[in-house]
Amino acid sequence: MKALAILLILILPISAGAAELEEVLLAAQQGSRDAESYRLSYENSLLSLRSDALDESASYSLELEASPLSEGVDGISVGSLSFTAVTPDEDTSVSVRSPFTIMYDGSGSTYYPGFSVSHSFDFGHDDELLKDLQIEASRISTERTYRSALLSMQRSVLDISASIYSIDLEIEEEERSLEKERREMEEDLELRIISAGSVDAVERDLSIRLSEDNIASLERQKEILAGSFQALTGLEWEPYSSIPEPSFASIYSWDGNSEVEEARLLSEVAGEAYLVEYSEQHPRQLSLSLDADGTIRQKEGMEADEAGAMATVGWDSGNWALYVSGGGRWQNAERRIVPSITIGGSWHSDSTGRKDALYLETLANERLLRQNEYMITLSDYREDLVSVLSDIAAWQASRERQGNEIEYRKAVASQAEAFYSKGLMTEEELSDAAFALHKAEAELGVMKLEGLSLSLSLESLMI
Repeated sequence: MKALAILLILILPISAGAAELEEVLLAAQQGSRDAESYRLSYENSLLSLRSDALDESASYSLELEASPLSEGVDGISVGSLSFTAVTPDEDTSVSVRSPFTIMYDGSGSTYYPGFSVSHSFDFGHDDELLKDLQIEASRISTERTYRSALLSMQRSVLDISASIYSIDLEIEEEERSLEKERREMEEDLELRIISAGSVDAVERDLSIRLSEDNIASLERQKEILAGSFQALTGLEWEPYSSIPEPSFASIYSWDGNSEVEEARLLSEVAGEAYLVEYSEQHPRQLSLSLDADGTIRQKEGMEADEAGAMATVGWDSGNWALYVSGGGRWQNAERRIVPSITIGGSWHSDSTGRKDALYLETLANERLLRQNEYMITLSDYREDLVSVLSDIAAWQASRERQGNEIEYRKAVASQAEAFYSKGLMTEEELSDAAFALHKAEAELGVMKLEGLSLSLSLESLMI
């Protein structure tokens, strides 16, 4: 709707009588099947983008598993009772658990509480910016595609209208020429300047038939164009009551449009994709975790059988990893703490090293390719802008000449009327002068429609 609104803003202040053109363009936008397809595709794309842009939320889980009847256990055994929370980026996880057993015979119950928390620090390049850039590039492409499609449809309406006006003028000229040929032939036959069946008469008759065929051909062309007009707008073709003067944007950017911006974003996407993949192949992660658990029995009172805690620090660097764990357990029966420490590490050969290196090289080349495409897109945009501005300058010059031509034809027609009233000019000469003025004004109408289409071309380029 924005594209149409801009066009109407250009039109309405200049000519309030351009209601027909406004109605036609609105009909093309609201009643056209193509416009409806564009709108549905646009809305579906926006919904997809909104879905992609939604941030992941923290995940929670609650687990419970109980065995009221179990062999070897004379009671209710809850083997799993836990709650876990994980942050959206999966860097932090917290888990609390407390399975237990309650004896049927009333001898007591036993609880096994536990707690664990872990967090990892990733010193590599995450993919958050990559996702944001991809979504923004898709949004720009979606907006441009929709708006360009609507502007293209409006330009088609204007171009078809201009073609029909041109054909109507050609038909008028052919009909005037045909009428003149017929009249001259009838006069020459009456005056016996030529005789029926003579070579001259046959040639003139063939010329008349050729003009009739040309008119019929033009009528068929107009019928085809009128059908295209109706398919676009849902309206039957009728000449406009008036055609407004085009208005061209006076401010435009040499830095590019949305297509150039999309190319720039895709260049950044390629760069981010390389960094993300490099980080995945060469990870640098520090992980911290803490685990605590215990056993509590309840008979006449609460009593802790044992409890322990273990903290772990680990480093992962792809092919090799190292971790250190330390902690201890309290044994109530022996009234002592048993400390423990564990140091471990691992290393593995890189079986996919060559394949990964080639993929990274591909991404590096993709980054250079996208950068080049950005520069080419910017260059093409500037060339197109210069071309459109040149066309506008040429149109404005032609418009000025046509205005001068109309003023000249008005003066000639006025003089012809004065001469005719004094008997100094024939009726045919008077008609020719009037038609020359009509032709100049009709050509101006075609020129205005072409100018309106050109203004939409500039607007489309600047999207």
